Amino acid sequence: MAQNETADILIIGSGASGGVFAWHLSKLPGIKIVCLEQGTWSAPVAGVPQSQKHPEADAQRQRLTTPPDKKEHVRYWRDGYPYDHSDSYWTPVLGNMVGGASVHYGAVWNRYHPADFVAHSLDGIGDDWPLSYWDLEPYYDMLDNTVGVNGVLGDPSLPPIKARRMKTYPLSQSAEILARGFRKMGWHWWPTTTATITEPIAGRQPCPENCEACDGGCPREAKNSSDVVFWPEALRNGVVLKTKARVREITVNRKGLADGALYYDENGQLTEQKARMVVVAANGLGTPRLLLNSKSNRFPDGLANSSGLVGRNLMAHPMYSISALFENEDTAPRRYASTGLVSSQFCETDPGKRGFARGFWYLAGGFSGPVRAALGEPPTARAMVVPASMKVKREGPIQWGRLHHAAFQEVYKHTVGTSILFEEIPQETNYLELDSSITDEVGVPGIKLHFKRSENLERMIKFAVDRTTDAMMAAGASGVPRAAPLAEGGAYHLMGTAKMGNDPSKSVVNKWGQAHDVRNLFVIDGSIFVSAGAAVVTSTLQTLALRIADYVKTNSKDLLKG
Repeated sequence: MAQNETADILIIGSGASGGVFAWHLSKLPGIKIVCLEQGTWSAPVAGVPQSQKHPEADAQRQRLTTPPDKKEHVRYWRDGYPYDHSDSYWTPVLGNMVGGASVHYGAVWNRYHPADFVAHSLDGIGDDWPLSYWDLEPYYDMLDNTVGVNGVLGDPSLPPIKARRMKTYPLSQSAEILARGFRKMGWHWWPTTTATITEPIAGRQPCPENCEACDGGCPREAKNSSDVVFWPEALRNGVVLKTKARVREITVNRKGLADGALYYDENGQLTEQKARMVVVAANGLGTPRLLLNSKSNRFPDGLANSSGLVGRNLMAHPMYSISALFENEDTAPRRYASTGLVSSQFCETDPGKRGFARGFWYLAGGFSGPVRAALGEPPTARAMVVPASMKVKREGPIQWGRLHHAAFQEVYKHTVGTSILFEEIPQETNYLELDSSITDEVGVPGIKLHFKRSENLERMIKFAVDRTTDAMMAAGASGVPRAAPLAEGGAYHLMGTAKMGNDPSKSVVNKWGQAHDVRNLFVIDGSIFVSAGAAVVTSTLQTLALRIADYVKTNSKDLLKG
């Protein structure tokens, strides 16, 4: 078995959280940081040292694979691991590459509300977080100013934001129509904020206002994705990033401390990487998979799992697309450089009035390209949260032949859509477990998902469809909206499977992401979320990782002494 020089910090996973963590810690003088990433680069990135291997650009690196012995109800992912979804309505998208899912997310950028951190105190749901919005606020601001965010300050649904905002573009035609309906209903709405730059920052080039020449695309560097924003500088600062490195388990020494990991390199050779501290950033499925697989005499049920909660409380954001026909409106987009709207009107519980706890969040102002519309895909928010390889569920293509163009215009020019993200409440009965009957390419067990919709969610969906119908009709819709789960799986974001808390019997890590059972083991990804909120998670996810990195930076001498 091959061995490497001992690192001060070993990071497992290079995605949204692993990237910002490596970047922040790389500024410590003399520190040796190694990151193991199971995938590779999705495309070349400006400023990355030539020592990093870049494949030819492949926008579909996250696509599914089909091994010869493929099993029913099992998804196999290139550069990743399989999962059995026979007991789950949800079939998640996995981002197995440098930058993780941040490479293919839509850069929608919204903070959690202060109430999201105290759902138990307010509504008796789950547990309160061991930290508050105000603990995260300075890190929200720091992150916003680092990655570059465009939007409009002053959203009344959030505390005042001090961070800078770049200019944003006017509302799209669809967003204007929806805003009209929301205003008539007396609902909150605000222009969508995105982590895409509209002016140069740190050498990165923005999305041009006139995007016709690039067919609706923007430079990759315009979007906050870890491979573009954080990894170039981290690598220049000396962080060692090893791609095609599939981690089998985290190892522990006689004192019960994490002392590295065993991984298979790109040639399939089992290799050992020793470290004084281990940081796991493998997402809400990959992190519990790794911890559960890291068994030893001291940790027979998996590493950091004395509470029995590793893999439990799996949460997602179920997502619906709702659209309606506006016969007297021309809703076709006239320009790409436009923005949608969001609404927090129903994000929090309204006791006794709705029949469910917690709530949902609108991401509206639909945008669909002509090809997608012709193929029957409903309008969705312009900032897509679904990678291109995972198709939106279709009603069926618009009829072909002589009548196609007339039928196309009827749909394309007169349809408005919105997406809705629903908050799923934490339940221990939603969980994942190791499944040794399915393995990745080097024989490490995959996982089986157990995920059911709660009755609370079902009531929430019905309410949301009814209320959205009201808003669409108030805006002037001529037909009742249609509603359907958006894309394969119908839910997004991976949360809750190694949650934080003050009580070691009821949580896996503390408020700094530090494992209760192993003081030099940290978890920094979505698995540490205590509740899901209703908004897109990326801003909060990276903010938590940045805050934990700052804690490690401040306390490095004590944490790295062994």
